[in-house]
Amino acid sequence: MSDGLARIEAQADKDVITDLAEWAEARAARLALNDETQSLIRLCIEEAVTNIIRHAYDDGPAHHVIRVESGTENGAPCFIVSDDGRPFDPVAAEEPGREGNILDATVGGRGIRLMRKFTKAMRYDRRDGRNHLTLFF
Repeated sequence: MSDGLARIEAQADKDVITDLAEWAEARAARLALNDETQSLIRLCIEEAVTNIIRHAYDDGPAHHVIRVESGTENGAPCFIVSDDGRPFDPVAAEEPGREGNILDATVGGRGIRLMRKFTKAMRYDRRDGRNHLTLFF
């Protein structure tokens, strides 16, 4: 990531989900992205951060930090969400099936489907003990 790099870090706690999503939405506005894209960025960041807080830590989210970065890569706006939780690649994760009856639906996986739908591309890598999910818009 290069141009206009900005970063925010916060304790991995459900109380920061909105703060991180609002920060990302404001960064999208500074990148001069349209209102719809700003809203999609907020939604995707909310989903990614929520999933980290709920699923990434064997010992719970306390004492862990989530980082969100914004900028551009090859001219494309992107956001990176990183955490020090257990390795998980949402890009390679299977989506749940589409059940005909909501009562038969399994829990989980729909956030990944949402992020895939609302981003132009997603990239995952694990380095320095952290998961890095890059979302391109």
